[in-house]
Amino acid sequence: MKLAKELVLFLLIYLVMSETLLAINNYQEDLKILSQELSKVKAFFEANKSHMETERINQTLTYLELVESSLTDAEKYLAEKDYFEAELKIELSKMAIGKTYVKASRSLKVEARVISVDAGTLSRKALSHSLPNLVEEIAEAGFNTIFVEVLRDDGYVVYPSEYMELAPELKGLDPLGELVELSKAKKIAVFPWQKVFFAAANGTLGPVLNKHPEWIALDRFQKGLDAYSLAWFSPAHPKAREFICNYIFEMWQKYDFAGCQLDYVRNAVNPLEDNDFSYDQASLDLFNSLYGYNPLELKYPSAAIRTRPEYTPGDFGPEWENWQAFREELITSLVAKIAKTLKNAKPDAMISVGIATALWGGGTLEQAYFRQQNWPVWLDRHLVEILSPLVYQNDLSIVLREVENVKAVADGRAMQYPSLGVQAMDNPYQLLEQIEAVRDLGEPGMRIFAYPYLKTEHFKLLKEGPFREQAFPPYKDLFKSSYLLLEDLLELVSSETENELYNDLESLKKRLEITLEADLKRQYAAVKYLLNKLPRITQNVTDKTVEMEVKRLKTLLSVYEYKNRFII
Repeated sequence: MKLAKELVLFLLIYLVMSETLLAINNYQEDLKILSQELSKVKAFFEANKSHMETERINQTLTYLELVESSLTDAEKYLAEKDYFEAELKIELSKMAIGKTYVKASRSLKVEARVISVDAGTLSRKALSHSLPNLVEEIAEAGFNTIFVEVLRDDGYVVYPSEYMELAPELKGLDPLGELVELSKAKKIAVFPWQKVFFAAANGTLGPVLNKHPEWIALDRFQKGLDAYSLAWFSPAHPKAREFICNYIFEMWQKYDFAGCQLDYVRNAVNPLEDNDFSYDQASLDLFNSLYGYNPLELKYPSAAIRTRPEYTPGDFGPEWENWQAFREELITSLVAKIAKTLKNAKPDAMISVGIATALWGGGTLEQAYFRQQNWPVWLDRHLVEILSPLVYQNDLSIVLREVENVKAVADGRAMQYPSLGVQAMDNPYQLLEQIEAVRDLGEPGMRIFAYPYLKTEHFKLLKEGPFREQAFPPYKDLFKSSYLLLEDLLELVSSETENELYNDLESLKKRLEITLEADLKRQYAAVKYLLNKLPRITQNVTDKTVEMEVKRLKTLLSVYEYKNRFII
């Protein structure tokens, strides 16, 4: 009995010591990370303070001092083993870093500020009659665009439809229509967030596939759910394809949308099982009729190999590449059909698409190809104007790597609104850090994912920081956006100390100004002129904020030129 008591006491002491050591290690890791964050926010401040008001400069310096003193105190308390006080100082440091970013952040005149609102939130807000509060909160934070999810995880939609099924509890309501009207009153544009091949989640097929099981996409083991228990439509079944197009176009005609966000425009994958989609009967029959063999009889190439950056299409022979290309074209052809249908109805509306990235390894393009999401071809064919890469990451370096990789491939043919995942971030201030980093790469917008993950602190940081002034979203008018951005550039450049650069930019601004109301041919000629002149004029720019705005201007001009090239 005595031995047992001693053993229990030993275990208790061991557990307490282990927890203490773990806490110490966590505090030390926090201090290390916060010291790095302090260096980054200092560098950001130094690069931009020449364009800041005196009051914001002084406020930033005050918060920087608070960060430094709090970190020093935290180290002292940690050395004294006063872990309670150390933790308080660490939390104070995090708060002060957030405030530093708020005061040092730039609020731009031209930018798409997108928030994703999920269908579950829309349903709950409609039922509680609080949609006006939702839109007010979004407007107050400085957003100018909403990507609203229209299909819930249970497979029901949030609007009355002749094709899809309205969620039973929403009978008599139109949450989507109400959101569109409320947003319009606040000058917020709405894009329907269409999950193209998605049918339902949570291990269910949803109401549509329950009625039409022949439309279900199947993996190569003939299972109808992916690794995350999602059900998908077969991209090959003609009736399923027709149904998808019909319900999307029905909504497009019914509501006043500014554009359309296409998501789940790919096949499902089960990479941990070395498995992918879709091997449903419609896919197998159509492929066999075209190529004369059954892809299920082919040796399956490892997912690990196919997602590596060094993987080259063709490495597994012609028969596999035929199957890969066939599945890619099934996806691409539906994107093309949707794009044509939507743009025939609203020629000026832009289409955005969510694309997969290599957040957890592999190559950026290879991860997309693995899902038969050949988005570079969509750019080749002028199907979409906006790319929204899914970069849900806590690590800023990974976010930047993926955005840069997408930018290199897009090569001026599309804007990027990277989807920044709040749910992946450890601290609210990281959202501001990622927004500013995306801006520095020359991207004219970003998507914040998603409303349910945003806390009061996030909304406050955005309202007081990078979204504090209203911005014009480029998708509304690329030409006008370019003109407004040139105006902003001129405010950043001194007419006294940078006289030559100022005069050159003033000349470019006038070139756009006289063609603001001109026809497409004259506007196109003006854009071509600017694209030719801008690199020479700005080649010696060293100011970081001016450099950022020049990059963003080049992006807008390049996308305008590419979008209208085949028309001219």
